[in-house]
Amino acid sequence: MAASVAQRLKISIIATTTLVLTISGGMASLQERAALRRQLDTTAVAVAGRLATTLPTPVWNVDDAQVVNVLMGEMKDPEIEAIQVVGSKGPVAVVERDAQDRPVSRPTPSALGDVVLGTARLIYRDQGSPRELGQAQVALTTRFVRRAFWRSLLLLAAEIVVLDLILILLLTIVVNWTVIRPLWQFRDALRSMTGADAGLDRRLDEHRRDEFGEIARFFNLVTTHFQRIIGTQKELEAELEGSTRQLRLGVQKLERRNFEIAQLQELTEMLTVCQDLGECRGVLASFLDGLFPNCSGHLFLTEPGSGLLTAAAVIGGAPAVGDFPAEICWGIRESKAYVCPAGSGKPMCGHVEREYEGTALCIPIISGGDTHGLLHLRPLPSAPDEEPRFSELTGLATRVAERLALALTTFKLRITLRDQSIHDPLTGLYNRRYLDEVAGRELVNATRRGGALGFIMFDIDHFKDFNDTYGHDAGDVLLRELSQFVTGRLRGGDLAFRIGGEEFLLVLPSADATATLARAETLRQEVAAGLHVKYREALLTVTFSAGVASFPVHGERLSTLLKAADTALYRAKEGGRNRVEAAAGPDRGDLFFRGT
Repeated sequence: MAASVAQRLKISIIATTTLVLTISGGMASLQERAALRRQLDTTAVAVAGRLATTLPTPVWNVDDAQVVNVLMGEMKDPEIEAIQVVGSKGPVAVVERDAQDRPVSRPTPSALGDVVLGTARLIYRDQGSPRELGQAQVALTTRFVRRAFWRSLLLLAAEIVVLDLILILLLTIVVNWTVIRPLWQFRDALRSMTGADAGLDRRLDEHRRDEFGEIARFFNLVTTHFQRIIGTQKELEAELEGSTRQLRLGVQKLERRNFEIAQLQELTEMLTVCQDLGECRGVLASFLDGLFPNCSGHLFLTEPGSGLLTAAAVIGGAPAVGDFPAEICWGIRESKAYVCPAGSGKPMCGHVEREYEGTALCIPIISGGDTHGLLHLRPLPSAPDEEPRFSELTGLATRVAERLALALTTFKLRITLRDQSIHDPLTGLYNRRYLDEVAGRELVNATRRGGALGFIMFDIDHFKDFNDTYGHDAGDVLLRELSQFVTGRLRGGDLAFRIGGEEFLLVLPSADATATLARAETLRQEVAAGLHVKYREALLTVTFSAGVASFPVHGERLSTLLKAADTALYRAKEGGRNRVEAAAGPDRGDLFFRGT
């Protein structure tokens, strides 16, 4: 559209310039011609008058030579270039200047030019009768005419040049103001739109009433629309970025929560299959570091019987601490999470060292009113953006404590049930059920090592008389005292079982037949000499009879070995009681145990 405007403007300016030049040149030519005509008409009239008065009379006797002579006389005027007289029947005479500027007569009259000048009336007589032949025309060509022509031409050219310069200047100003300047503004606006800054806030002057005004209005409308679109896009991008950030944080929290749930689930499953408290502590130590990567602290468990809290697991490389009573922890006192922020002025728990000035968190592990332990955490010094939030930390610690409370309760219940299932409730010794489990394992170990395994089966002498004389309560006291006395003299690894009412069995790893027999005799003597059970006002003395068998001398199967020891026990009773008998010899028969 800008090209169309410029083209039309150029055409209009060229047309205007041509019209102005034509009119000005024509006016100047007409004015010059009028002036020359007036001047030459005057000269022609004067020449015609002199011609009429100079020629002799009567004029009908005049010939062309006489006219020429008169014209030659007129050529004395240096300004006259040529003179021609034209009659009604054609040219009469012509005089003009040659190359040497001398007046000469041409034999054949010819037209001097395309300018017809002044006239004079000449009366000719034809054949002696005067008759007006017509009006003679006198044409003059003068140097003045030539100079005036060239002067007018030069003036016309000068006027044209000046007018052209003025018009070019005006055209330049007009084109610059109406076309170039708006185009530059439009170009700069487009460049600003395509630049890195994308200056959409720039506006063009839309008050013009031409095509550039329409372009400006359309450009401003488009930039305003684009500005709104980009503004909306930026708002959407900001919202999207915020949503993405929130989603990323949510995903991270969800991943962390899933990790925590998986860890707690795995921890619970492993605690479920732990065999003893030592395994339980090892499992706890391996999981708590992963659950609390930005913290240090300890997991304390309650020691059975003493009620003291003992460090069962260390978190984040915390320094070792000693045992302490549960009452000095505010969390256990209040039976809920106790948070002591740094500089809050709240009292620290008694188990926290006095020089510690940071934040501490204590979560009691309580289930069913029983305190199983304490989870103590301290945030590690870290960057501000990585510092754990206490609300999240407290929530996680609380969930871990709840899982631990449930797992520890289940573990202790399972241990209790297992103890009850393998221990005799009266004496605390292993029962016959556990004998079938552990004795087979000990036989396999002895076979693999190529060692021995001793068996001592003993029975309290005259136990029925104790029950009949002092009652069953006295018998129970006697069984408990004897069990404690015997277990107090066993080696590490020796096993004691109550396999019947008053019948007991000792399993001695790595003890051959001789050593087993010696151990049985020593134990019999110690019981007879040192065990005196006081029941009410009576002091009861206890003795026992024992039978001894050894693997592999007296058999390789449990049933065979028990049968051999039982047979030896019967021989001891038959031999007078309070004595020890060894199995008679190898017996590899598949015999079954028979108790008393």
